[in-house]
Amino acid sequence: MKRIGISISRDRLAAFGWEKTLFAGKPLCTCEVACSEPYGTLDDIHGLSKRIREFLGTPSLPPAVLSLPPSEFHVRMLDLPVPDLKSARIIHGAEIEGSLPFEGEEIVSDLLSSASPEAQGGRYIAFVVRRSTVTRFVDLFSEAGFRIESVVTDPVSLLCAASVAQPDPVFNLVSLETEVICLSADDGMIRHTRLYPASIVDTPDLLETEVRSFLGSEEQRLLIAGPLPAGLAGASASRIIPPGEFTNPSVTAWGAALFPFADKIMHGFSLHNPSGIEESADRLGKRLRIAIIASAIAVLSGLVALETARWAAARQVAAVRQQLRAEFSAAVPTAKVVVRETAQIREKIAALQRERNELGLDLPRITPLLGRISAALPANKSLSVKEISVDGARVRVAGEAAGSNVVEVYRTAISSAFGKSYDVTVQESRGSAKGDTVTFAILIEQRKPGRAS
Repeated sequence: MKRIGISISRDRLAAFGWEKTLFAGKPLCTCEVACSEPYGTLDDIHGLSKRIREFLGTPSLPPAVLSLPPSEFHVRMLDLPVPDLKSARIIHGAEIEGSLPFEGEEIVSDLLSSASPEAQGGRYIAFVVRRSTVTRFVDLFSEAGFRIESVVTDPVSLLCAASVAQPDPVFNLVSLETEVICLSADDGMIRHTRLYPASIVDTPDLLETEVRSFLGSEEQRLLIAGPLPAGLAGASASRIIPPGEFTNPSVTAWGAALFPFADKIMHGFSLHNPSGIEESADRLGKRLRIAIIASAIAVLSGLVALETARWAAARQVAAVRQQLRAEFSAAVPTAKVVVRETAQIREKIAALQRERNELGLDLPRITPLLGRISAALPANKSLSVKEISVDGARVRVAGEAAGSNVVEVYRTAISSAFGKSYDVTVQESRGSAKGDTVTFAILIEQRKPGRAS
């Protein structure tokens, strides 16, 4: 299998060809072109494509991996209440929205696990990029004949290169290849990373201070990619040198070429692939889709199924939506109904609220609303909740009950749970086609100041 890794910087485009065999890998080529404009033009990319074809002696190019420089992405360290990467990828969008200069469908992001002894639940590092940025680079390189397989970031590429170049799983790395990148790694996971613009190189004293501050007093192996940072000439450091008889090959481009073969540490990471970019859009942008599905809540003699079908489009509601989905899925992993699941759901709701308060996030208090609705469920009554819709301060509860009297009992319980500051009314109640149940909808609205009781 052959891959081309491409490093993008303000001044140059660099490529590294790599072939993975059954037992080993070998370099195919390396080349670079100067950028006539920052981060390259279509003509510059055509020039790079032409040189790679000349090296490989073939008119077609292997699939390529683009590595974006720090100026094109954002990094966020996240502590999430889930210990596995799959669940974290589902819910992390709520944590990064609102902390970026863009939002909604413009967000494309993915996570890597981050080793940390302080992690509670799980610590992750998120790389976030504008969708328009990904689209722009993919379109430009595709027009020049490249087949873009994945889009990653320079820290990800450097981690791949360092993991292959040296055996020690714990190390610090400093790179001046594209912009200034410092990262600390432990067993194939990025513990921490710090990014600086390339202009900091023009101030050696500041660069030395920042790098030494990042390294701290930890006695870990120091790796250097690209030029040696000013002020670290006396440090005990090793240079990462890609294999092959090449002059000044790009470590970042080499790491990008290694990326498709490093799934043990990458775990499917990508900011773009033929379907992944749409999956990311579904996770982060389409906030009006079904958000939370709870497979079952049992109430003694009746079934209560809680399914939130549609949230409001507000960013803050989307945050709660994704957190609750993870919590409810953890509480009710199967469709089997047992009585103790009611208590589990309520405990999860309470635990989630405590976590949100500890994080100090200014989010609408959706979880206590759901907790009150759950607590108000009438015991020994045949009633099922099919849908709970939340739109700002309005909550609509819909379901089926054994009769209108049961609906009234539930309405009265909800009214007591919410208190005098809310109006709780039966919006509709009608019999089913079978005649043995009634469908109902209860509307919960916060009273406006000065409204008569």
